[in-house]
Amino acid sequence: MSISFHPNAAAELEDATHEYVGIDPALGLDFRKEVERTIGLIGSHPHIYHLRSGLYRRANLGGFPYHLIFVEEDGNLRMIAVAHNSRKPHFWADRLDHHDLP
Repeated sequence: MSISFHPNAAAELEDATHEYVGIDPALGLDFRKEVERTIGLIGSHPHIYHLRSGLYRRANLGGFPYHLIFVEEDGNLRMIAVAHNSRKPHFWADRLDHHDLP
């Protein structure tokens, strides 16, 4: 099963990482490790995350106030957003209709 990122989700990941690196480089590294750990879980067991609105799944990051929004299509996973838990809820919703775009 392949995992890809919507271009905006990739940018959000970089922005969040940069924010944590600005606080403490070790914190930025910990954030990236947690993202990678969570992506590994998603890749291995995507269905442990509840399907929401019949469209997407949400995986919370441990130790950080962020979550990953992803969809499954044709056996592949697409990260739609890297979102903060309390900032701009559902700002990424318009991406659900376009998650198959490069």
